Amino acid sequence: MRNLILRNLTLRSLTGVQDELHHVGGNIVADVLEASGWDVRFLGTNMPREAILRVIGQQRADVVGISVTMLFNIPQCSSISRN
Repeated sequence: MRNLILRNLTLRSLTGVQDELHHVGGNIVADVLEASGWDVRFLGTNMPREAILRVIGQQRADVVGISVTMLFNIPQCSSISRN
């Protein structure tokens, strides 16, 4: 799997949407990517949509990761990715 991870990219935003309280998965992904040479900023979970969009705009990341564990939070993830 290590060969599948692209290097020289910056994942500056890894977060969970509002009302998403489970942070273990996001932390694990952040740790694995950081160990593989990515620049990762785990922002935590339960972040409001507007705050996530603001941070994405400020950091100008190559890749953004949004963690969702509950099915009812998928529309929030979709809304963020459309913007």
